[in-house]
Amino acid sequence: MKHVVLIRHGQSLAQQAAKHHQNGSGKSKGSRYSRKNDPELQDCFLSHKGVQQAIDLSRNEILLKYHFDLICTSPLTRAIATTCLWQIYSLNHPRHHDQQQAEGAGSLVLPSSSVAPNTAAAAAAVTPIPIVVRAEISEAGSRIPENQGRRVHVIVKDLKEKLSSYSTNTTTLASSSFLLDEDWIDFSMLPDSWPNVDCGHGGMLESFTTWLNSRQEMNVAVVCHCHVIRWLLRNAIDRVPNCEPIECILTNDGRWMLKSDFLKK
Repeated sequence: MKHVVLIRHGQSLAQQAAKHHQNGSGKSKGSRYSRKNDPELQDCFLSHKGVQQAIDLSRNEILLKYHFDLICTSPLTRAIATTCLWQIYSLNHPRHHDQQQAEGAGSLVLPSSSVAPNTAAAAAAVTPIPIVVRAEISEAGSRIPENQGRRVHVIVKDLKEKLSSYSTNTTTLASSSFLLDEDWIDFSMLPDSWPNVDCGHGGMLESFTTWLNSRQEMNVAVVCHCHVIRWLLRNAIDRVPNCEPIECILTNDGRWMLKSDFLKK
């Protein structure tokens, strides 16, 4: 039996565009996209709100209860970026801290730090949680641009550029560089054919479940997507909000259960 926390990525730029399109409000402030099918949204990054949601995971009360042995993430940029931001701010800031509001409208609320390392070497001295990228937990629906993956070297280059813009000091900048330069994120399990892989269907998710159950780690976080989470839990939940951790149990025979339901048995 494993304790697994499922996390939907932070709000993506495509989600943001879809929300404003549905509301009839056109482009959102600070965005040049008005619809989620815009080809420029291929494997897109997080919105400003999504970045904040990912950073907030570093102080999430549910996640702070766990000492994770492993993090699995989808290979789509919005999931990897969520994982990176969560871990960068978790590494650089103590578990219990105050918040400080950066100046200016729409600014990010970042965790304060009094004991954070300020070099990549210091960041390396902190034992990071292994991060493994798994194609099986990518989102289905390849006709939608944000679900169209990219080659690993393109993802890594893009993430370095994007994450550096959200690194507010030498501490977080060093950690983001360390995370992507030192093979902290393990892309080696992606098939050679990635991104030309049919993902998100039942067979792939059953394969992921079997693989995860074969691992020795007992406390695992999985950063993925709405439809993946709903399939794994057999639609036990109606809504899957961004960056709201869902505590689960993965039984030895491969059944996924909400932890609350498991404890009732």
